[in-house]
Amino acid sequence: SGGWVYKSHIRAIDAVEKDFVATALAFEGAPYLWGGRSQHGIDCSGLVQIALGRAGIDCPRDSGDQMTTLGTKLDGRAALQRGDLVFFKGHVGIMLDEQNMINARSHHMLVVSEPLQDVMNANDSGLLEARRL
Repeated sequence: SGGWVYKSHIRAIDAVEKDFVATALAFEGAPYLWGGRSQHGIDCSGLVQIALGRAGIDCPRDSGDQMTTLGTKLDGRAALQRGDLVFFKGHVGIMLDEQNMINARSHHMLVVSEPLQDVMNANDSGLLEARRL
C-alpha cells in the first residue's frame, strides 16, 4: 500500500518494556481524545492502560477501575516516586518523579508532562488517591 514503518519501531508481539513510564513518555505530544488508545488520540486511562500493558501488567480501561485494582494505596505521607499512579475524579496520571507527572488532559488537548500541583489546582476534587505498583 506504499506505507512503511521504521525498523527500530518494530517489536516482537510478546516483547515486554519493563519501564512503563518510558512507554507513556513516548506518547508525549499525542492529541487528547476521549476513549482514544493510540498516537492519533488517547485519553488518560488509555495512556495508563497501554503503558502498563506494554510492561506485561493487566490493566482495566477505566480510571475508576484502575484506582480500585492496581497496586497498593499509598499513605498520604508517602513521598511519590516514578511510576506511581495518581488519581483524581475521572482522571489518572503517572508520576515521573516526586513532583511531576505525565497525563492526557482535555485542558491541553495533549499528552503532557507537568507538575502534579498544576493538575491538583485544576481538579475540583483534588488528589483522590496515589497507588504504587
